[in-house]
Amino acid sequence: MTKSPAMYHVSLQRPDSLTPSPARRGVRALYWLGALLLAASLIFVAAYAHRNWAMLAQVSISNSKMLVLAILLYAVSHFSTALSWPFVLRGMSIPVSLRTGVQIGFVSQIGKYLPGNVAHYFGRATLAANSGVPLLSSGTSTAVEIIAALFAAAIVGATALVIDPEAAQFLALRLMNAFQATTTILAALAAGVLALGTYLYWKRYSIVVVLAPTLFLAVSFTLSGLSFAALLASIDATSPTATIIALFVVAWVIGFIVPGAPAGIGIREAILIGFLAPQIGGGPALACSLLHRVLTAGVDAAVAIFGYTWLHLSKKKKSAKDVLSGSPTSQG
Repeated sequence: MTKSPAMYHVSLQRPDSLTPSPARRGVRALYWLGALLLAASLIFVAAYAHRNWAMLAQVSISNSKMLVLAILLYAVSHFSTALSWPFVLRGMSIPVSLRTGVQIGFVSQIGKYLPGNVAHYFGRATLAANSGVPLLSSGTSTAVEIIAALFAAAIVGATALVIDPEAAQFLALRLMNAFQATTTILAALAAGVLALGTYLYWKRYSIVVVLAPTLFLAVSFTLSGLSFAALLASIDATSPTATIIALFVVAWVIGFIVPGAPAGIGIREAILIGFLAPQIGGGPALACSLLHRVLTAGVDAAVAIFGYTWLHLSKKKKSAKDVLSGSPTSQG
């Protein structure tokens, strides 16, 4: 039988299942945008360091006590941050001890330094699954926690502007007056409330589910802002504390929402330099932003090691108890 050419025809079209969906293409575009912003920020920091290297070399730690205080304040902020997640799970009727939640939070937070800035969430879900927390519940609790973090940032930022309205002019790089900047913060706060209410209504959760993590994360933002203010004081660079806290919150939020920037690297440094330089000078601004990154990375690593050791010892202790409870002697 003679075979027609049509029988040899092979379709070169991509199957529909392999064609990227519009949503996936949108996510990919966002990550490319984030990568470009990350690259631009790193180039800005490097170029700024090159131009101000002479001034940077003149900056030194003149108050070691304030440096130690900065380290301690940032370290303590890890406790309030880690406590936010187990309280969300408890509000969702997921039984998890506060100790286990804090241990997992300490260990998983180091994953934020991996590309994508989401590995700490996946790591936490994996560790939590070993403790009996369903993956779906981990995902839902993470969504609530992210909303609570943005909500807490808006609260702390708005409070700082109320305490020191002049901070708005610094944070807006003199492009907006205090009233406009405060209005912007309040508008963001209102948007957060709306998004929060919609999400809770959709999930049929009580407001308590997000209230606790919001309070804990507000404490974390305040402690981290105070840590940054103490770091400034350690190099004899002064600025109103409320301004510094508001500045830190703005830098954190932008670094957090930029897709793909690990722990906001480059993004936050660029923002801190841009806002601080007109107030304290280019050299101190550059020194403080870089020192802050080194300080936080070091503390994050130490907290992860401490959390891993704590979690490992807790598991060994639990295993020993299980063995003893199942032994013939313990059974009488």
